[in-house]
Amino acid sequence: MSAQLVRRWQECVRAGIEATQAAGEANPSLDAERTAAAVIATVQGGVKRCPH
Repeated sequence: MSAQLVRRWQECVRAGIEATQAAGEANPSLDAERTAAAVIATVQGGVKRCPH
């Protein structure tokens, strides 16, 4: 998986988190950048463990 693709996905996840914060649907104290990084890392870990 390319680093550029992972960065793009992380940016999209961060934007989604920020949008839910702006809509009052997510805790505004949540660090959107760190949370997005954690989500992407979790997905990457799951993909690596998935049998093909």
